[in-house]
Amino acid sequence: MKTPAIQNDFSYYRRIVSRGGLINADLPPGEEPHIGAEVANRMSLFYAQATPMLKVLSEATSQFVNDNQQDLENTTETLSTMAKVCLRMLENP
Repeated sequence: MKTPAIQNDFSYYRRIVSRGGLINADLPPGEEPHIGAEVANRMSLFYAQATPMLKVLSEATSQFVNDNQQDLENTTETLSTMAKVCLRMLENP
């Protein structure tokens, strides 16, 4: 959220990589100076969200709750505790 331009920067990086524009002569033979196209595409989808980590956390929690209906009370208590800890961290930096 604090760096909204990261998606544009990463898209530019992906375009340069796809054109073969990142070449570094100082690297040992066989070592690439960038991440692979598949990983870059996954990262791009992750950064496309306004708050990617919050979205992933929310989806994982929803999936866990759906898979473990019998432990719903423990899940709710754990999420409540995590929220309280985050609140205290913000109140007392």
